[in-house]
Amino acid sequence: MVPTCSFVYASGKTCGRIPRRGESLCPDHRRLAAGSSQEAFEEEMNREVHRLAVLPLDEVLLDAEENLGIVQMWLEKKAPPRLHARFIKATIAIVTALDCVIDQRQILAQLLPGVPPDRLEALIRLLWRGLPQGPSAAPPAAAREA
Repeated sequence: MVPTCSFVYASGKTCGRIPRRGESLCPDHRRLAAGSSQEAFEEEMNREVHRLAVLPLDEVLLDAEENLGIVQMWLEKKAPPRLHARFIKATIAIVTALDCVIDQRQILAQLLPGVPPDRLEALIRLLWRGLPQGPSAAPPAAAREA
């Protein structure tokens, strides 16, 4: 028995065309499925842009560090040494920025004694994002464009 395309039309009928060996969909429906997965990927990335846009900078950097750590495992095995070295440099830059952000509260508190904590937080938000009222006051440029 020859396998046929497993795509099911809205009417309930299956396609019936012959797919390539080892495939379950014919070339046309495989392209259609690939297009829809690309759209789903782009949708997911847009949601991620909006999620990160409202987070404080320290949480954005922590998220980036976590994702870089996941990618690093793959790069160690697959990437050429020069590419792996560039990736490690990018990771070091993210970790360094995160350390600076984490230390910022303590440094500002020492530099500005007597300033109430809520004012220090407002100053930190202003320095991080240019948002004096906090992340909900105005979305960053990336979120406005999407």
